[in-house]
Amino acid sequence: MTKPSKPWGYVAPNARKSKRVLRPQTLAVRGELTRTGFGETSEALFLNSGFTYPSAQAAEAAFQQTEEHHVYSRFSNPTVQMFEQRLALMEGAEAAIATGTGMAAMFTSVAAVVSQGDRVVISRAMFTSCFVVLTEFIPRWGIEVVVVDENTEEAWSKALAEKTKLVFIETPPTPCLRFWTLN
Repeated sequence: MTKPSKPWGYVAPNARKSKRVLRPQTLAVRGELTRTGFGETSEALFLNSGFTYPSAQAAEAAFQQTEEHHVYSRFSNPTVQMFEQRLALMEGAEAAIATGTGMAAMFTSVAAVVSQGDRVVISRAMFTSCFVVLTEFIPRWGIEVVVVDENTEEAWSKALAEKTKLVFIETPPTPCLRFWTLN
């Protein structure tokens, strides 16, 4: 991202040639806009699931990920890609990843950070599905998961006394705002 020439704006990558400075509100609507050959004024919504290829070789390269090309909309599509690029631009981030659900975002966030042999400390007070992912699935990868049962300084100090790769808490923790006991 180009450094802003004015404190309130960003130079959008798709406007770098003209050095136009866009305000955050404009950036939210027009940043990273990619148009199709139809010349629409806002992004097109791609509702399809698959994509075509000019040749069998191009399809093979796309599936082997040696060439960039959308393969299947659950993996990527132009609509989601534009959203990710715009979000990264607005946040000043190198990249952004969009997921289809909150649970997919939660799992991706954890899976991107931990590896076999790591230690994770979690609060018992959280959405039940997150608790299941963290206590039943993540340990299968050889990751130690420590559950903090009480929300006290002593309980957290004890749990965090050992080297820990990730701490996972939610706020508010559950729709009922309480600790669950899962047996």
